[in-house]
Amino acid sequence: MAAFREALSDYSLQDLGYRGLDFTWSNRRVDGALVRVRLDRYVANEDWLLFFPRAQVFHVVVVSSNHMGVLADLNPPQVTSIGRRKKMFRFEHMWARELGFEEAITEAWHTNFTGTPLFIVAQKIKQCKVHLLQWSQSQLRVTPRLIATKKARLVQLENCPMDAYNSSEVKNLGCEVNLLVEKEEIFWRQRSRVAWLKEGDRNTKFYHILKEER
Repeated sequence: MAAFREALSDYSLQDLGYRGLDFTWSNRRVDGALVRVRLDRYVANEDWLLFFPRAQVFHVVVVSSNHMGVLADLNPPQVTSIGRRKKMFRFEHMWARELGFEEAITEAWHTNFTGTPLFIVAQKIKQCKVHLLQWSQSQLRVTPRLIATKKARLVQLENCPMDAYNSSEVKNLGCEVNLLVEKEEIFWRQRSRVAWLKEGDRNTKFYHILKEER
């Protein structure tokens, strides 16, 4: 071993390290006599490393031998570390039409903080964001399928015979459909950034097209 270390020093060779299992040889014995050590190494000098600066060494299992294979990848693919992007908070305009919206804001704003006035305001705004996100999770999501289902049900109710017609249910469902359509319009208007169209145009497809073209 001393001679081996001397050879490494004489030729300026350095251990390139490894990835994988921590040993390269095993006697594969049982009953407490098992020995596993790292005998095999990949070494190189500085000149070699200039040619292959990204080289990586792997310990590879070889079924027919009690030694691991020592494999050097001279040009491994670069792995770009992409951290999880923090999702940007987006205030949804249609939230203002929902029950409980004002209460969520009020509760958040009344949270007590200590510090300078500017710090307190900043923290209250952050708290409003947290409360709104939590509150929005409990709200019914407006989707085209939901609106279509409600409209289909309304058609069924309108087609009921006189003796089974329920005016109250028809009226309530009609109001619900109008509210859902209104929320859908607000949703797409906000994303298409079309501020010059007035509310009530029922032109949701137009908003959707503009959003897809962006």
